[in-house]
Order: sequence, then structure tokens, then C-alpha cells
Amino acid sequence: MNLSNVFLKSSKTSYLKKVAYFLRIGALVELFLTPKPGLVDLIDSGSHRDLDFDKMYRSILIMKDYHDELITGLCDGFSFADLQQIGIKAETRMYDMFGTNTHKGYIFLSGLLLCSLYLSDDSQDNIRLKIIELSKEHFSDDKKFTNTFGGIANECLKGLPSVFEEGLPALSFYYSFSKDIKTSLFYLLARLMQTVEDTTAIRRCGIEGLKRLKRDGFEIERSILLGENYKNLLISINREYQKLNLTMGGVADILGICVGFFYAKKTGITLLF
Repeated sequence: MNLSNVFLKSSKTSYLKKVAYFLRIGALVELFLTPKPGLVDLIDSGSHRDLDFDKMYRSILIMKDYHDELITGLCDGFSFADLQQIGIKAETRMYDMFGTNTHKGYIFLSGLLLCSLYLSDDSQDNIRLKIIELSKEHFSDDKKFTNTFGGIANECLKGLPSVFEEGLPALSFYYSFSKDIKTSLFYLLARLMQTVEDTTAIRRCGIEGLKRLKRDGFEIERSILLGENYKNLLISINREYQKLNLTMGGVADILGICVGFFYAKKTGITLLF
């Protein structure tokens, strides 16, 4: 037995499990962030009649089993196709348990990031190259992602610019001078509303839905920077989104990923920075 290989595998497994833990923390922070227009939070279910806070909370808790299984597969040398099947099975388990799509997007994104981290040397440039490489393989035969608005597929094929070029810098920027984590999270939300091509918004309300997200994100950002009572604005926008059946699941997923990485950095885990 090669003890150095055993140590390396153990070290890599421990590292990936720490990252996965913070990715789940990010999902929890996103869920608890209140109020959020069109999304499930502590007040209501936004524009999601099939979801509620309890379902979303339990969905995040059971994501640990998926992450553990994926990390074991990575460290045991599973093929990418086998790793994809682990994700598909996790999606199926969640749907069977809750009767609806709870965190399908987050299963994919967090899994893609863990795979990319395992295969890279942890520098931001290298992990983004791995994200692009794996995304090309994942989406290569999926014709539904060839439309003008590729949503998360387009985002991944570009190396997640909404995370690395927009979200993380915005969150770090606002927190660096305010030291107000909650307002910093709403500032992050506002920035992502303006930059993420959210296909859930497009599916529900067409291109006008996406334009509406961008306009409202700009207004929320402006309100925050001017020191206004932006929470009243968020509550008002939420009521309007409920009438329109407008939501932004892609924004929520990207926000959770950004928060997970932000907290990982604050606790001293060296990755992506």
C-alpha cells in the first residue's frame, strides 16, 4: 500500500467535504434571507405555489448525502458519466421526497464546482477552465440549451462569470466597508438580478420577465447605496412578482454559491481567491 496516496486521498476528501459544507451553508443563508422577491423565505413562498420553507430547508439538509457520495466517487476515480448519474439520482430522490423540484439547480452547480475543484490546482483561472471543460461535456448532446438565452448552461460554459466576476466581488466590496452582512447579501442579490440570465424568469414571463428582474435589481441597488429603506421596496416587489408569477431560481442558486465561497474564505479555507 502506498501510504502517500492514502494520505493524499484522505486530505483531498477532507478538503472537498469542507467546501461542500460551506456550499450547503450558502444555500441555507439564501433560504433564510428575507424578504426576497418571488422566492421562498421566512415570510412566504413568493411565486412558488409548490414550495414552502420547510420543504426547502429539508431539501438542503439531505443534500449532504449527495455531496458525500459525489466526493467518494471523485476520490475513487469514477468516470464523469458515473458522477453525472450520482447527481441525477440525487435529483430523483429529492423529487420523490418532496413531490417537486426543490434544489435541482443547486445539485448541479455544487456538483460541478466540487468536480472542478478536484481536477484543478485551486487557482481561480484553473477552476474556471475546468468548469468550462466539464460543462462542454455535460451539455454537448443537450439541444435544449442551444437557444438564445442559455441560462445556467451558458453561465457554466463561460466559467460562471456571475459568480467570479460579479457576485463574489460585489459581496466582498459591500461588506469590506459596511461590515453589515445582511445588507451585503441584499446588495449581492441586487447585482445578480441585473446580471444572471435567469431562465426561470423567462419561462414564466418571457423576455419581459428578465428585463423586469434587471430593472428591479437596479432599483434595489440604488436604494441600498442611498441608505433608503430598501426592505419596503423588496416587500413591494415581492407582491408584484406574486401577481405576475415571476421568480428567479437561477439568481437564488448563484447567490447561494457566492455566499458559500465567501464564508469558506472567511474561515480560512484556501480556494478560488
